[in-house]
Amino acid sequence: MRFAFKTSPQRTTWDAMLQVWQAADDIAIFESGWTSDHFYPTHSPDPAVPRLEGWITLTALAQATSRLRMGTLVTGIHYRHPAVLANMAATLDIVSGGRLELGIEPAGTRRSPGPTASSWAPRRSAATGWKRRAR
Repeated sequence: MRFAFKTSPQRTTWDAMLQVWQAADDIAIFESGWTSDHFYPTHSPDPAVPRLEGWITLTALAQATSRLRMGTLVTGIHYRHPAVLANMAATLDIVSGGRLELGIEPAGTRRSPGPTASSWAPRRSAATGWKRRAR
C-alpha cells in the first residue's frame, strides 16, 4: 500500500503549503504529494479566491523537498499548448531529480475550459502552406 497527500493551492499561503510538504518529506510513509492545476478557484463561487498556480508551486516545492514524488493530480491538456506542457514536465522532472508524476486529462470546468486542442492543430492550405487554425 502507498500513501500520498494532497494540498490545495487555494485559500492558503505559500508558507502554509511549504510547511506541510517539508513535514511530509520527513515522514517515510508518504511516497508522494499532490497539488492541483486550475486557472480559477474551484469549489467556490467567488473568482477572487486566492489561488497559487499549480506548476510554479510544484517547481518550488521540488526545490524545498528531497524525497517525495510529486504531481498536479492531472493537468488539463487543453490548458497549455502540448509542446509547452511537455517542456514544462521535462524541466520539472530534471529539477526535481526525476520525481515528477505526470497525469493528463481532457480537463475543463465551466469557469476554466481553456482553449480547445484544435486551436493548436496546424491546417494545410494549398496557397499558404501550414498555418495555425483560427479559433
